[in-house]
Amino acid sequence: MCARNFVRLKNSEESLMIEDPIVAEVRRHRKEHAAEHGNDLKRIVEALRKRERESKRTLLNPGPKLRLDKTGS
Repeated sequence: MCARNFVRLKNSEESLMIEDPIVAEVRRHRKEHAAEHGNDLKRIVEALRKRERESKRTLLNPGPKLRLDKTGS
């Protein structure tokens, strides 16, 4: 499977197809990982959470998002 991105050329109805090897690699890894877990979303998420728990890397928690109240103006 090859990843393709489409770019519309200026002042043209034509589109240029660009193959992106990085996108292709990410998609290949995602597909392999899903297949390892039977393409079951619950199993995939649990595997990712387990990997996160076992990781020695510091995980960031950005905390709650700041909500701005709408004003009357």
